[in-house]
Amino acid sequence: MTTAYSRSEIIKTIEMVGSRIYLIEQSLVGIDLSGLDLHEADLTRVDLRRAHLSGTRFFRARLPGADLRRADLTSADLRGAVMIECNLLRATLRGALLDGAKLSGANLAGADLYLAKMRGNTELAHANLQKANLQRASLVGAQLPGADLRGADLTGAQLLRSNLKDALYDEKTRWPQGLIPSIAGAVLSEPPDQYLTELEPDDEFSHDDH
Repeated sequence: MTTAYSRSEIIKTIEMVGSRIYLIEQSLVGIDLSGLDLHEADLTRVDLRRAHLSGTRFFRARLPGADLRRADLTSADLRGAVMIECNLLRATLRGALLDGAKLSGANLAGADLYLAKMRGNTELAHANLQKANLQRASLVGAQLPGADLRGADLTGAQLLRSNLKDALYDEKTRWPQGLIPSIAGAVLSEPPDQYLTELEPDDEFSHDDH
């Protein structure tokens, strides 16, 4: 990771060159980028742990391998974003727009996706959604083959045309009323010895001002 930039430095650069900026492998732990327009920005492997990103526009941005553990992405626009193998452990994504995002292999264990929209072939193949809150989320047309839904809460979620082939669930997984997961292609699995949310220790974060 390289030296962090401040919010004011990032805003000034955006004002001068536009939103397509490059923050590849930057350390931005705890930074406040809420409400900024970062569409089509390249944030490959950026460290945004516990960052404040509510309402931030990441439309078609690149975030593969980014560390977004415990980040606040409430109502963020992540439509079409490339987020393959992102770490979103315990991230807050309430009301976030994720339509068409690529989240294959992402870690969303314990993430709060209440009312999030993941429609139109959002890619969640082999994503870890253990104990994720997916209540009332829209997953219409979402691709979840091989996803880990053990302990997840999908109460009230919309799953029309979603692909649940070989997705894992256990007795703690909560489904929309009337849905029989085995008929939808999901596979009943033993619960893990410990859910990933329980195995992951609290991180040590820098206390640098951003």
